[in-house]
Amino acid sequence: MQGHESTSEPDRFPREEFSFLPHVVQLLDKVSSGKNELKEKFQRCHQILQELPGADLSREEQEALLRAENALLEQKR
Repeated sequence: MQGHESTSEPDRFPREEFSFLPHVVQLLDKVSSGKNELKEKFQRCHQILQELPGADLSREEQEALLRAENALLEQKR
């Protein structure tokens, strides 16, 4: 094995790009400390997703809507 020096290969990524340990430690710290910070972040993410227009549509439905809106835009030009 050649080590980490060879980054010219298209299927190789630096190891640090896949380091989830700091995120896991931060998550565990928030869970164990009993702070509501984590719960508040999840609630905020949920709220953002609920307010995101079209998030309840399938990909096909979103693409059809986009085509329809683009056609309408072209008619108005």
